[in-house]
Amino acid sequence: MEQSIFERLLASATSQSDYSEHEISFLGRIGEYGIHFYSKHPFNTLRTYEFGHIFKGEWIEDKPTPYQVEQMMQHVQLEVADYYKWQDREKTDKENHSDERPYICPYDDNGVNRMDFI
Repeated sequence: MEQSIFERLLASATSQSDYSEHEISFLGRIGEYGIHFYSKHPFNTLRTYEFGHIFKGEWIEDKPTPYQVEQMMQHVQLEVADYYKWQDREKTDKENHSDERPYICPYDDNGVNRMDFI
């Protein structure tokens, strides 16, 4: 993939991260070209779902150059701080809510069959 196209794709890539899966990922599409890459915790390796373009109706998978992999990894590293903030917030939320009573369904708690009301 040409470097100029790759740079535009990378600039337009939006975060598709799922912190609960300990994953940071990005997806970028411009016309027939697309990239979709991710890294899992501890964020030291990069994997690509998609890296290529459509030609005559078929997806052509390209192989990123080492420089392009490095640029994608830098893009991931920009979001690592957000991941750790989310992780700290989740830990704090669990500590704050650990003493709360879990939700108990009033029907089940009192032995009432819900079908009796239909």
